Amino acid sequence: MIDEALRRRAIMLPRLRRALQLTPNRRGNRLRRELVADSRDEPWSELEREAHRLLLAAGVTGWKSNHAVDIEGQRFYLDVAIPELRLAIELQGEQHHGTQDAFHRDRGRGRAIARAGWLALRFTAQSLDELVETTLEVAATRRRRLRAEAA
Repeated sequence: MIDEALRRRAIMLPRLRRALQLTPNRRGNRLRRELVADSRDEPWSELEREAHRLLLAAGVTGWKSNHAVDIEGQRFYLDVAIPELRLAIELQGEQHHGTQDAFHRDRGRGRAIARAGWLALRFTAQSLDELVETTLEVAATRRRRLRAEAA
């Protein structure tokens, strides 16, 4: 529920923190405080929340959640991005494509992102155990290429 509210920008974390401060002894606030703290990177889904936990626990740095990029006159939000490397991590739950139109829109989005020079790594809940290792390996490769191009 909090993920959806953050995604729609219906609520902002500072306001949630303030509400908790104003009602310090309210029943259930311990759990609420944990959830708000766990939302510090503003995940828009439970799958994103888990990916953020994994990246943080592994000490992966330089990433941003729900990073906005403007490509070909459209604004896209990348689930997780390392902007300096143009590396995107797209997290897809089982409900990701509810319709055939949504499936095709996502393919078009992926092509636009690629044309803009971004590499998108796609993970599902079942492949999330590969997230950290794959991200670190691909990020290292992209850093080496950037250094070689700059030399």
